[in-house]
Amino acid sequence: MSRADIVKRQLEAISAEADVEMAAVRAALPALTKEELREHLRRFILYKFLLDPDCEEEDIRRLSQMSIEKLLAMSTRDLNTSDLGIGCGGTSSVDNKIILLFMALGRELEITMDPLRTPSLKTVPLLTEEVYTLLKEAGRVL
Repeated sequence: MSRADIVKRQLEAISAEADVEMAAVRAALPALTKEELREHLRRFILYKFLLDPDCEEEDIRRLSQMSIEKLLAMSTRDLNTSDLGIGCGGTSSVDNKIILLFMALGRELEITMDPLRTPSLKTVPLLTEEVYTLLKEAGRVL
């Protein structure tokens, strides 16, 4: 198996872990607590950004930067940009990465995030508050 195949399988496994986190959120509805949501969102973000699940960083912009740094450190011959689902030669801007994260959350949880509010969601706790509020407004949490 080539190094590229190994990396592709690793990326697929990490993506599956992110899917598990969103499935856990959906399964916990309507009794999901805000703290449970925060932990699932934190792990979802770390998996989506290809970061260590033990990372304690809470700032979403910094997490995005760390993710880009990690991708840039990988050998380009081991990466295929179509496997990553991002453009710009294998990397995206920090802002694009965050926008894609918010879009994925909206899609996974069937919520509509207000594009005028998302710039203020700078940390995992602030994002958790927003997502929990949207789920509550939709009658999906108690």
